[in-house]
Amino acid sequence: MIEIKNINFNFINQKILSDINLTVSSGEFISIIGPSGCGKSTLLNIISGITKPKTGEITVEGKKIAVGDKISYMQQKDLLLPWRNVRENAGIGLEIKGLPHTIIQKKISHLAKDFGLEKFLNYMPHELSGGLRQRVAFLRAVLIDNPIMLLDEPLGSLDAITKSSLHEWLMDVFRKFSKTIILVTHDIEEAILLANRVIVMSTNPGRILKEYIVDRNLVDNKDVTSNYFIKLKKEIIKDLIL
Repeated sequence: MIEIKNINFNFINQKILSDINLTVSSGEFISIIGPSGCGKSTLLNIISGITKPKTGEITVEGKKIAVGDKISYMQQKDLLLPWRNVRENAGIGLEIKGLPHTIIQKKISHLAKDFGLEKFLNYMPHELSGGLRQRVAFLRAVLIDNPIMLLDEPLGSLDAITKSSLHEWLMDVFRKFSKTIILVTHDIEEAILLANRVIVMSTNPGRILKEYIVDRNLVDNKDVTSNYFIKLKKEIIKDLIL
């Protein structure tokens, strides 16, 4: 369980985040949505330990954690190294951890099929589509085997068709690997389709405005034209334009 307690953050003299309190249960998938500049990415940086808040604390299972401990962080840019092939890029986190080369290669080969990458392991980044590059970045994060994943608009730069196919794939991976996921997105449909809860943030400064419990039984069929989906989407839009 992640507990985010009384987080406040200022940049120079501007208040970016104000009194953020949020609890995320183990194995939960939540989406955070809000206007540009409301501090969504800053909040992920604070959760990851990259940025220190002015006040407040983050605990996992009741304990403060160090940067990189228990948490993997995937940003919008895939950050693949252009001189490394898919296999080498996927394994870089395990290299940093000091695992032997043979073990790293076994882990990559074992998971490559789940990520649709078994035919691309020797490809260079420039030979891959945007969707495949994001799969490599996600594999890299999963291989580190932290229980918590922070996703900062990882599908934001992709076209609608690629994004839609990756939504289904991401949910399959989420179920199989039992991760706790916090996703930041600007896409309301994406937020609803993927999450158990949608957290809506306001801006100036960033606050948690409202949260919605998503009935997975009513959205798992991916029907964005259902009455339930349309009603929930309209309510979130209304919150965002207030």
